[in-house]
Amino acid sequence: NGKNEYYVTYNPDFADITMQIEKADYSDQSVWTTLQSGGQSPVSKLEAITDMEIGVKAVEYFIRTGELYPGIDWMHQL
Repeated sequence: NGKNEYYVTYNPDFADITMQIEKADYSDQSVWTTLQSGGQSPVSKLEAITDMEIGVKAVEYFIRTGELYPGIDWMHQL
């Protein structure tokens, strides 16, 4: 169908910023992380892991199983 479909981490601590994300004011540091990723679009705090240990576990789990780590909330995006 030509559409991209993917999953991103979901941080429920920032569930209330959904409307600000749609405004795309990338200078608003209450909404966007300071992550720099070589040309990638800015990352919202809603999609950012704040616990690096669990982030590492999620990556290791995916490498071993090919599945999403069940210890993190995920958002399905189209």
